Amino acid sequence: MIEEIVKLRRKGLSFRKIAARLNTTVGKVQYQWKKYMKKKSEPLRHDTGSRINKKEEKPLSIANKYKHVHQEDHLCIWLISPNKLYSFWRLSEEQKKLISHYYQRPFADFQLVLRLYDVTCILFNGSNAHDVFEIFLPDNKKSWFIKGLKPNRCYCAELGIKLSDHHFLPLLRSNAIHVPRSDVEQAGELAKELEWFQSSRRNAPKWVEHVSTYSFYETKEGMVD
Repeated sequence: MIEEIVKLRRKGLSFRKIAARLNTTVGKVQYQWKKYMKKKSEPLRHDTGSRINKKEEKPLSIANKYKHVHQEDHLCIWLISPNKLYSFWRLSEEQKKLISHYYQRPFADFQLVLRLYDVTCILFNGSNAHDVFEIFLPDNKKSWFIKGLKPNRCYCAELGIKLSDHHFLPLLRSNAIHVPRSDVEQAGELAKELEWFQSSRRNAPKWVEHVSTYSFYETKEGMVD
């Protein structure tokens, strides 16, 4: 049953429509979906380090201390080690109601997704990242750890919803972070970009994050689904 539910959810069907299609109740569909999402999130929690130990409490305490600064909707990513970042966000009920009203579906029916983009040396427009790592978030999650970052690379993230297998709607975009080098041989990799900027100051350097107007776009080949 869960295979059919997952297949229909990826097509954008609501729990009510799935229940009607499978000739069952909405409650049974929601139960199976939540059970599936819980099971699916367990390896991600282990891989991305979302199980917080005492050494990882500092980012959370800092975020809580300064949470009054970020009363508006936001998505932030902080580098907490050479290969790990901490992300946290706020998505207001007003924005959720707006999405729900537009698509005529309860916001809880949508799958919330966190995307991490490798935007090294590009003017990021939402769909031209070198690589994309996608995390399907459990219900009511407001923060996440991600590890396995590559050295000397620039990353930013987006929080959004999945409308289908190849359709992602971004709602929030984060700041950009740059992972430090791990080897002396990596020094000078951005020298050509810096030289280009110094000789032509009319444009921004390619390695500076560029935030464009949010737009709906489709997943391209090479992106992680």
